[in-house]
Amino acid sequence: MIHIIGIGLNGKDSLTKEALDVIGRASLVVGGARHLEEFKNIKARKLSVSGGLDKIASAIKEHIRNGKNNVAVLATGDPSLFGIADFIIKRFGKRGVRIIPNVSVVQEAFARIKENSNGLKVFSAHGRTAGLEKLCDGILENDKAAIFTDPRNPPSRIAAELLKKGGRGYTVYVAEELGTGKERVTKGSLPSVSRKKSFSA
Repeated sequence: MIHIIGIGLNGKDSLTKEALDVIGRASLVVGGARHLEEFKNIKARKLSVSGGLDKIASAIKEHIRNGKNNVAVLATGDPSLFGIADFIIKRFGKRGVRIIPNVSVVQEAFARIKENSNGLKVFSAHGRTAGLEKLCDGILENDKAAIFTDPRNPPSRIAAELLKKGGRGYTVYVAEELGTGKERVTKGSLPSVSRKKSFSA
């Protein structure tokens, strides 16, 4: 069984006893460096996602083929919300996968700005090399949107594209490094965010 476990902003402390037990019994644990660091004392083989998703899939497949089928994949927040769950299910099917979600970063962001998320539409510009115009068309069709960004598509670039398409009157919140000592939430407008060039990766 492949267990995909969402980890909240409080790291290990955000996990239920059930999730901790699954990780403790796993023979292979996959995750980002920050997540693996939380479990550095467990005996399982550890594999970082920094090697790429195809490498992870191959390692999991080989692990299972060798009769070791207790795999824990550590993810941030809700693994089904633009997370690794979709990739794992496409590669291994639904039957052999179990998801234990946590509070998503979107939920955390809305808690910080103290706004309800009723009617919210979630988008992702993360990893996009093209199609930003189409993404922005979708954003502008909604009264309320949350957008995952990355260094290639930072908030300033998305804000500038939305302005080009006639976006006006939006209140914008940029949430950076949530749950860390560098946490920052900035409130502004599309013009003010489009002019700010420096955001955390």
